Amino acid sequence: MNFAPDFGLRLVRDGASPEMDIQLVPFELDRISVVNEKLFTTISNMVFDGVPHAVSLDFDAKMLEAIKKLCPQKTAMLIENQFQNSFVKGHTLMFPRPIKLAVTARLGKIQTARHEQFIPLVIRGVNKISRPRKGETD
Repeated sequence: MNFAPDFGLRLVRDGASPEMDIQLVPFELDRISVVNEKLFTTISNMVFDGVPHAVSLDFDAKMLEAIKKLCPQKTAMLIENQFQNSFVKGHTLMFPRPIKLAVTARLGKIQTARHEQFIPLVIRGVNKISRPRKGETD
C-alpha cells in the first residue's frame, strides 16, 4: 500500500522543533474524525516542495468550537448535530464543501499506525480566510 509522505515527519527531517509555530495557509478542511470524546483529527493532502504530503491535524473540543464558528451556518449545524452528545470513535463527518482556514499548529508526538509512522500537527489557532463565492449561501 502506497501512502503520501507524512508532512510532520518531513518537517522534523527539515529541522522543525515542537516549540515552532507552523502556519498552514490555506488549509482546506473537508472532514472531521473522532479519535475519542476529547480528541478530533482531520487529514488532507498538501503539496510541499512539489510533492503531495499527508497532513494530519489534531485538536480538542475547544478548538472544534472555534472551527465551528468559522464554518458556514449549514456546516456548523451539521457539526453541532453530529457531535452534540455522541462521540463515536472513528466516526468521520464529511463537509458539503471544504472551508479554507489559516491554521497555526505545532508538532505533536510521533504516532505508529498499522503501516506507517506519522507526526500529527496539533492546532493552536484557526482563522477563516475566505468568504462564500457570490451566489453561494450558508
